[in-house]
Amino acid sequence: MSRSPDPASTAISATGLRRPNAPGQLTGLKQPHLEQTAQAFWNRNFRRNRIAGACAAFFLAFAPSPASAGEADVIAAKVRKTGAATYNFDVTIRSNDRGWNYYCDRFEVLTLDGKLLGARTLFHPHENEQPFTRDLYNVRVPAGIMKVRIRARHKPKGYDGKTLDVTLPK
Repeated sequence: MSRSPDPASTAISATGLRRPNAPGQLTGLKQPHLEQTAQAFWNRNFRRNRIAGACAAFFLAFAPSPASAGEADVIAAKVRKTGAATYNFDVTIRSNDRGWNYYCDRFEVLTLDGKLLGARTLFHPHENEQPFTRDLYNVRVPAGIMKVRIRARHKPKGYDGKTLDVTLPK
């Protein structure tokens, strides 16, 4: 004995059985004992899948995504040599700016071992301009340095975003 819900509220399952969009009823089986077995299977697996889906959604909500490692990520930089040991930088940053108390407020050029070579303070949020590019001119780099690291700071999160290592032009 099969129940016949409104055809508009049913879907075809992977096994070809008609099942309602709401869990709890399977229809379309010609043998009543199979309907009970299929119904028990559907109910058991629907509950298991619903719990697994809720767990996955919870963990994905709090896991960092590969697209954005932090609140302020350095995503690109152009470097131009302007003198014997002087360089200009155009730095592109993607940040999660949400107003005056939550924005990328600085970026820095460092040696790979962490020595500060230059910094630019950003005095306002860039909520409607993402990603954004800002320059930093006349950064003096000591002789022998071939690569520098660029990082961005987010107010209030700090230096939690992606950094970028850049090879200096000769």
